[in-house]
Amino acid sequence: MTSEDWSQAILFLDEHLPLSKSRIKSAMNAGAVWLLRGASQERLRRAKAELLPGDRVAVFYNEALIQMPLLGLELVADRTHYSLWQKPEGMMSEGDEWGDWQALDRQVWLHFERQREVLVLFALAQEVGGIVLVAHNRRAAADLSALEEAGKITRHYRLEVLGETPPSGSINEHSEYRRIDYLTALNASVLAVQSTRGTEDPLRERLAAMGHPVLGDDVYGRQDYRDHLHLKGVGLAFTCPFSGESVHFGRTDDAA
Repeated sequence: MTSEDWSQAILFLDEHLPLSKSRIKSAMNAGAVWLLRGASQERLRRAKAELLPGDRVAVFYNEALIQMPLLGLELVADRTHYSLWQKPEGMMSEGDEWGDWQALDRQVWLHFERQREVLVLFALAQEVGGIVLVAHNRRAAADLSALEEAGKITRHYRLEVLGETPPSGSINEHSEYRRIDYLTALNASVLAVQSTRGTEDPLRERLAAMGHPVLGDDVYGRQDYRDHLHLKGVGLAFTCPFSGESVHFGRTDDAA
């Protein structure tokens, strides 16, 4: 839709959409309405925002998505410059064109009452739950990213893979595992993994290549156990760049 004259966003949308004003406002609050002005594109949230002649508005409205219960996001630790969160399975780190009300970055921003910058670092995939690190200023993002690049942030994962693995071993040059259980009924090994570089995606790919795909992994593995991906980011450990102390968040006791 293209605005041909000055108008308030809510009035313009009310005229052009077969939706009530309350539903339009819900879509705006959910981040499903976009303002395209020249080469720029941003979410349009304010009902009384002014539209200029030539502005275009795109609406990605899905009633079922907007009515979904909010996924629970739990604060693990607030370190002022950065914070750590327990992300549930199914939560995106950032929104998409259909909205961002369920996204981690939006929920963190609202939690801190719009007072902190939100920079999600080393995000987990949408289907993976676990501990996520969020920086609240550019210096924190740079310092924590430098630790990651130097291999000084250790990520701890708990996962279940098909078959019986050796008691311990390497997955790649940055990741090692220890088998902590074998589930006979599922023919599956429960692994504690520690990794000092990269996301969980290379682990999934490499384990599948080793003949031990993560259960529920329909990208690199088999279609078995499709209820969910049996992989979780259970902990993070690093030296705080601000205090100099060694910090551990979540579970790191099952490390390889």
